[in-house]
Amino acid sequence: MFKKTILASSILLGCSMNIMAADVTHSFSAGGSIVASEMNQNFSDVVAAINALESQVATLEAAAVGDASSLEEKIAGASYQFSWLQNGYFGENASGGLSDYVRFGLGRGTSTLVFNENGTTTDSGSEAWVEGSTVPICQTFDNDDNCTSDHNQLETDNDTWADDAGTWSVNSTTNVLTLTFENESPQYYQVSEDGSTMILTGLQNNVEASDSGGADQRIIELTIGVGVRLPE
Repeated sequence: MFKKTILASSILLGCSMNIMAADVTHSFSAGGSIVASEMNQNFSDVVAAINALESQVATLEAAAVGDASSLEEKIAGASYQFSWLQNGYFGENASGGLSDYVRFGLGRGTSTLVFNENGTTTDSGSEAWVEGSTVPICQTFDNDDNCTSDHNQLETDNDTWADDAGTWSVNSTTNVLTLTFENESPQYYQVSEDGSTMILTGLQNNVEASDSGGADQRIIELTIGVGVRLPE
C-alpha cells in the first residue's frame, strides 16, 4: 500500500508539472486584448493534455498492479506449440512380465493445440517413432500358417493427425488444465502462473485386449511434453 501511495503521488506530481507545461495555441501579453475564442482554444488544449495524462496514469497503474486476468482468460483463444517425447512397453504378458512377446518403442513429435474460448480444443501435429522387440517377429507364413521368415530388427514409422473434438478446463487453484478427447483418457497439464508454458507428464499402465484376438497385452507408456504459447 505504501509503495502504491508513493507511485500515485509521483504520478500526480508529474501530471501537474506536465499540465503546467502544456502547449497552448494562443499566448497573451499585458495590455493586450483577450478574445473569447482564443481563450476557449487554450482551455481545449489544456483538457487534451489532461486526457493524455489520464491515459498514462491508467497504464502506469495497470503495470504496478500487474495483469489481473484469470488463468482461464490467459489461455482462452491462445495457441501452444508442443514438443514431446514418448517411450512405451507393449507385452502379451498381461501381468507385465517379460516372459512373453514384448515390443518397445521410442517416439518424438510436435503438435499445435488451440484452446478456444468456448472450451473446445483443436490438436494437429506429427510424430515419428522407432519400435523393436525382444523376440523375432514373423514376417511371412506358408499355407499352413507356419512362419517362413522372421526378424527382430528396429522398425521406424511416422504419422500426422488433426483432431477438433477436444474439450478443456482449468483449475485456477492448482493451475492444472484438463484436456479430453473423445474415447481417450484425460490428459493433465501443469500451467505456469502467467499461462505462457504448459508441461504434460502422462503415464499409461493398463491391459488391453489384443487386436488379433490373442492374449491380452500390458501397455505402459510414458509421455513428456512441453508447450509454449505462440505470439498472437
